[in-house]
Amino acid sequence: MIYKLKKIIIYVSLSGLIAFLFVRSLVAFYSHQLPSIAEIIEYKPKTISKVLDRNEQILGFFYSEKREFVPIKKIPDLVIHAFISAEDKNFYSHSGYDVLSLLKAIIDFSRGAKLRGASTITQQVTKGLLLSGERSFERKIRELILAMKLEKVLTKSEILEIYLNDVYLGEGAYGVSAASKTYFAKSLENLLPHEAAYLAALPKSPQAYNPLSNPENAIQRRNFVLDEMVENGYLSKGELSSEKKSELQTVLTGEILGGEGLKLFKDFLGEEIRAQVNTELGERYVNQGGLSIKTSIDSNLQQIARNALKLEIQSLNHAVIEYGLPVAQIEVSHKNEKFEWFAELKNKNLPKPSYGWNLAVVVDIQGENTLVVTDRSPEIQKLHFLRGIKSNLKIGNVIYVKDESDLKNPAPIWVYKQKSLFDGGVMISDLGTGDILALEGGYNHHLSNINQVTEVRRPRLEFLNAIILNAVSKRLFGWNGRNLSVLNSVEDTFAYSNREIQKDLLDDSIIKILMKYGLIEESRESQNHFRVDSQTTIIDIISAYNMLVMGRTEKQDHVLLEVSKGEKKVYPTKIGIEKCEQCKNDRRAVLHHITDEVGTQFFVRKVKESGFELFPLVYFDVILVLDGNDKITIIGKHHTDRELNFDSVIGIFSDKIFGCHIEANKSNLQISTDIFSGSCLSLIGRIVGQGGHKSSFK
Repeated sequence: MIYKLKKIIIYVSLSGLIAFLFVRSLVAFYSHQLPSIAEIIEYKPKTISKVLDRNEQILGFFYSEKREFVPIKKIPDLVIHAFISAEDKNFYSHSGYDVLSLLKAIIDFSRGAKLRGASTITQQVTKGLLLSGERSFERKIRELILAMKLEKVLTKSEILEIYLNDVYLGEGAYGVSAASKTYFAKSLENLLPHEAAYLAALPKSPQAYNPLSNPENAIQRRNFVLDEMVENGYLSKGELSSEKKSELQTVLTGEILGGEGLKLFKDFLGEEIRAQVNTELGERYVNQGGLSIKTSIDSNLQQIARNALKLEIQSLNHAVIEYGLPVAQIEVSHKNEKFEWFAELKNKNLPKPSYGWNLAVVVDIQGENTLVVTDRSPEIQKLHFLRGIKSNLKIGNVIYVKDESDLKNPAPIWVYKQKSLFDGGVMISDLGTGDILALEGGYNHHLSNINQVTEVRRPRLEFLNAIILNAVSKRLFGWNGRNLSVLNSVEDTFAYSNREIQKDLLDDSIIKILMKYGLIEESRESQNHFRVDSQTTIIDIISAYNMLVMGRTEKQDHVLLEVSKGEKKVYPTKIGIEKCEQCKNDRRAVLHHITDEVGTQFFVRKVKESGFELFPLVYFDVILVLDGNDKITIIGKHHTDRELNFDSVIGIFSDKIFGCHIEANKSNLQISTDIFSGSCLSLIGRIVGQGGHKSSFK
């Protein structure tokens, strides 16, 4: 008996020694092929950058990975306990790996099951940051070795901090803070136990537990985490009952409004801000994240400008009673089945111009009835048209439609929609500082990413007015320049048709500015004239107004006020609001007189006294806009180009300069200029009508 016992002890000891030597040899073999854990020790994740308006209200966020880093001390215990319960209940007691879980995984693997599970939080950190996601025995060994190394150099709190800020939780969200705002529009400290439990359920498989596509699985996994929290002593049984009964209400499923969601700032304004940060600091600053970007934008004025542009473009579209080209074509014959049309339509990779729009293909025309199949259902539906206009669509045309049904009429009512026939942009700038207060570069960023304010170059006669205002202000307030007695008529002053200006109107400093920015060039026809650049953007012409009217020597078209990374300021303000007093010179006085009704009469009188007999506002449109009981006068210039199909206006009211550009998109339709002529004046009227001229800013 003793002999047998000795034999068993020797056998077990030898087996243990062999196993130890085998494991040690594996560790030694794979240790030579391991990446360095220095990357984890010096963990610097890509985080979001916040974009703020001038009053520090959030405009949006920049990020390549939606992550908001939160120190472990600021992560609530509720969240920590939920993740430990779901992922690694022995986290605080193991040395990087869980022996029992590892043995279970090895036994399952030896029986032919897939190698999965058994990864501690420490192992998940090493896998996420240093290793690939492949499921293999070799990767598991590497993961184990790295975890043991990591446990020797980092504390449990440090490892947990990295994990909770780096773990992917679906919907583009990395880390618990971003996920909390993505799913529940809440900060971490406001989460309820069942919400924290749901977030902790996601690391295993975010898609499998998505509340929108897999609600039953999501609730089941959430409740499992709640059970584990009770078992681990983090939640009472009384709390468990009420938390399990709670519905899973999220931003994704629509019960919660995404007010605090981390929305990627990728519209026209966002692109302009990002471009300016890239220019000033380099792309790596934005890509790495963690920036606080304060801009000159006035959120209230930006929203007014955006709404005004949208309403004006929609109004123009409604004025056109014709139908444009289809967006695509599908071969339709009687041999096709409606399910084939439906499948082909679903495969069309076409952008949706607006929320709630669908694609449809015309499958039959029966008299005045047009029949379609949409990408929402293979059932054949009748197509409806606004205003009762007869359709010119053909079988096979792929078009946009929208379901206009409601609670009273639940059956689908598919109405024909088409992409906008017009596009445009509007910008408002502060006259004193040159700061951009509002910039809306287009009607629909999903359909066109061409910024109508900063990129679209068109011949703009409005620039001549800035030069006139500059020259007249000098003369009125004692400019001792060259003799202007030769200006006997407007025709002598400007060769308007050739867009040329007489050199005598400009002093050397102004000439240098205009030449530097390519706004004028030497005339090829006359040595006494400059030719005004005929291809100009709205942002350039507003900058020119700022330079000429305010007597600046630098072009001011910036939107950045300050950029900080943590406590460090990395981009100081170029020209601050506090410096506005320096801008109040004699040139500014001219504008204050021009932009009210009495001042206009004063301006005309002073012009006549100065010898400009034929000049009185010939090149200016004095625009009167009614705002309640107030009559607001805007001095500016309106221009409609009938050949290039665009309408624009540059004007000044109060202490602001505005610019607008609206044009007809290229299409198969011949759109009458009468439809959109004056549309920019209408848009500015919408802005003023909403109090845009009174928008306060600090």
